[in-house]
Amino acid sequence: MEGEIESYRRKRRLEGVFGAISAGFFLLLLGGIFVATPDLAEAIRVFSTNFRNIEVAPNLFLPVPLSPHPILYTAAEQFCLAYGFFQVIMLVLRLGARSPIDGVARNIQSILFWLGAGLITSRLLIEATGLSVRQEWFAFWSAIIMLAGLSLIIRGIILAATPRRYRI
Repeated sequence: MEGEIESYRRKRRLEGVFGAISAGFFLLLLGGIFVATPDLAEAIRVFSTNFRNIEVAPNLFLPVPLSPHPILYTAAEQFCLAYGFFQVIMLVLRLGARSPIDGVARNIQSILFWLGAGLITSRLLIEATGLSVRQEWFAFWSAIIMLAGLSLIIRGIILAATPRRYRI
């Protein structure tokens, strides 16, 4: 019994370490994106003032940017892809440390979401798609919502397919 308790404590500490590393990298990357993109603060300011509410259904208005914002969208794409690749490294570390399946599943979910978000940002907001700004904006958010749902489903499948003894 005592060995099981110590194993549980070690796994919990390890999850805390992985969480701290991920949070620290998130903040370092965010700062790095600002350093690497000199006009990013101004691009965010312009973006935040460049919205118009449009009626998408009777009495339902949603904000849409009036024009594309390539500096901001490129910075978002770079952030998503870099954080996604970092999550791949974290997955390798988790597997090497024999991390519980809960953490592995959460990590796989993060990989799918962040790399997918980077690709969606690239395809729908940066590359010329022939869509209007309004169509691109709604296609982007629709794709992000679907990606979030897909990554949650994948996490659930991993957890459902794994015996309980491999979880925290």
